[in-house]
Amino acid sequence: MNGGECDWRHDVSIHLRLATETDINLLYQWANDGDTRKWSLNQDEIDYDDHVQWCWQSMKSETRCLLMAETQTNNGLYFAIGTCRIDHGADIHKTSHSVNRDTERHGRVSITVGPSYRGRGYATPILKSLCSYAEHLNLRSLEAQIKHANAASLSAFCGAGFWVSHNRGDLWTLDYRLSRSIQTI
Repeated sequence: MNGGECDWRHDVSIHLRLATETDINLLYQWANDGDTRKWSLNQDEIDYDDHVQWCWQSMKSETRCLLMAETQTNNGLYFAIGTCRIDHGADIHKTSHSVNRDTERHGRVSITVGPSYRGRGYATPILKSLCSYAEHLNLRSLEAQIKHANAASLSAFCGAGFWVSHNRGDLWTLDYRLSRSIQTI
């Protein structure tokens, strides 16, 4: 599959911002949505108190960026359509299957499009914005883990320039090389 085979919106502008306390309840609703749980690596329903604690830890973390993906209405107001995150640093390297691993300059990404906004072509533009965000973190490469049966996510990630690099059990590992961060000497 190449990027030309993936259907995504070319006309949508995505704004990423760091998640805040005001996003916690919306993130909880999205996290416990049936389809979100179905495609998550851990399918258990999330306890609210555990979620709040995880959000606070994520918002304070130096190795995780928890982001809200927003788009703009015709009258200029932004509204959340999804969430994404980048985990980076030494901890992810212990479990990485990426062919692009570079100790401190590699990140693992995940994305959730809000249930009301799925099927509208937002996932690939969110991922493209997330890749741009990762460049500003001075990362060189990204990876994602997706279940084999999750065709919509596979299509969105491929449309954003990721490729399948590893197959383990029922998971694909997809990789992305950040061009801006690569320096020539």
